[in-house]
Amino acid sequence: MIRQRKNIRLKGYDYSKPGLYFITICCHNREMLFGQIENGKMILNEYGKIVEQEWIKTPKIRNNVKLHEFTVMPNHFHAIIQITYRVLNESNNGFIVGSYCNTTLHKNGNTTIHKNDNTTQQEKNNNTTQQNDNPLPGQPGNKRSPSNTLGAIIRGFESAVSKQINLLRNTPGESVWQRNYHDHIIRNKTEYYKIKNYIINNPGNWKNDIFCNNK
Repeated sequence: MIRQRKNIRLKGYDYSKPGLYFITICCHNREMLFGQIENGKMILNEYGKIVEQEWIKTPKIRNNVKLHEFTVMPNHFHAIIQITYRVLNESNNGFIVGSYCNTTLHKNGNTTIHKNDNTTQQEKNNNTTQQNDNPLPGQPGNKRSPSNTLGAIIRGFESAVSKQINLLRNTPGESVWQRNYHDHIIRNKTEYYKIKNYIINNPGNWKNDIFCNNK
């Protein structure tokens, strides 16, 4: 079992920094909102499907984000998210420049290696065929990219989910999520696979989960 740390944010840490993060977001009052566990498997209801669909959209909105393992649970959400490069500033021609992280979690001893460069986003866009619904500024006819810190990514996701769920249940403005979320900075390959397996096995271990209201 992976315990969530009490200090939700790491003081002084730059959450726009390239790297891998394990996040947990709980429903307001830990309400069983997203479905139920049956025979060790998560069965999503219509609200749970909204959570899943909105999370999958994240890299289309913020193109410095890559999704890894995630799971929607009855009253919370677990995910590993990767920030692939940090947005630092805008150059004179309107393109954002930042440090780039192409994380493949290969190891040198006990340390995960992140490959960094100073390639502009314009150069990266020229070398990829991946479609993006919200490209970075400087590309013709598109608006400024949204904030790309971990907190901004989570807030955007929570807001989109809340809006759709409250529309369906006719509860405008009602809280869907707890005010804060939990995060853990993944520092090496061992941690990564431990957390990945925890997420995969979470539905099967539901009865022992610290977020289970039945305990």
